Amino acid sequence: MDSINKQQVEDNFKNLTSKDATEKIKELSGKDTSCFFCSNINSGKPFSVRPMSVQQLDDDGCFWFLSATDSDKNAEISSDAFDRNPILNNANAAILSTSLYGNTHRFIVAGSRKFEYGKGKYATTISSFHSWNSGNRFAYVYGGDINNDGTASNDLLYVPTDAEINDMQFKDDYKDVLGNIQNEAAQRQAFSQFIAQDKYLRKHRGGYTGKYAGETPWFNQWDVRILQDFNLLSARKMSTIQFSIDIVNIGNLINSNWGIRKYATTSGYFQPISVSYNNNSPVYTFDPSLKSTFTTSPDLPSRWQMQVGARYIF
Repeated sequence: MDSINKQQVEDNFKNLTSKDATEKIKELSGKDTSCFFCSNINSGKPFSVRPMSVQQLDDDGCFWFLSATDSDKNAEISSDAFDRNPILNNANAAILSTSLYGNTHRFIVAGSRKFEYGKGKYATTISSFHSWNSGNRFAYVYGGDINNDGTASNDLLYVPTDAEINDMQFKDDYKDVLGNIQNEAAQRQAFSQFIAQDKYLRKHRGGYTGKYAGETPWFNQWDVRILQDFNLLSARKMSTIQFSIDIVNIGNLINSNWGIRKYATTSGYFQPISVSYNNNSPVYTFDPSLKSTFTTSPDLPSRWQMQVGARYIF
């Protein structure tokens, strides 16, 4: 920077490149254990910064940080701490709860057997892999900002009793996803039936749902691989032509009801009922076409897949 009187000689700014720049970065990182990550650099607004730890410095003088060096990452961190944090009251309170990530249980069975025949000319290998997994976690939350904290995706759901449902105000003449007009009585009845079909919700009537307390059903997957070898014998050495068939989720190939996965939401936040405010009173909307918490995934994990291959081994 320039001196105050702009008269004295300054030696605190240099354009360094190549080896000189690398050595300077190593010198600076050796003295300090933290740095600051800046965002909003080109937005016309003041800098937004946060401290970060230096994790690694390679021989080229490159830093490795805890997060990517882009402004979107800064927004993501703030969203995770507030918008994506299912709460009852205070999003800033650190409350220990079930994690969104990771399956609680997983069982695996794997096996492989090779059969050789034809005096060593042929071989068949059959391999099998089977896994059973407990479901993924999710949170039951309102579709709306019922606690008026500025976000419409993090308020944990209260599970009303039938008597409490009768006292809830639903939006009259609500049009569901099928285009049908639903009055208050239809929404009340449908919401009560929805709670009754959900194992977790019906056990927690009269109370709030827990953070990531929802869990999708168990799922399993059975994979099979078949290798067929044709061994070519010669006086000098043996080579092999090998064909392979890989079937992923073969159970779904055998029966379309096997090997499927069900989910309530793909985001981890399930919003079965919406809420808005009218003169400071909550008004609810529930779609009567929503009759089950879980729906079968249409994605590839619920479908069988096959891959064939060939290779020459010498």
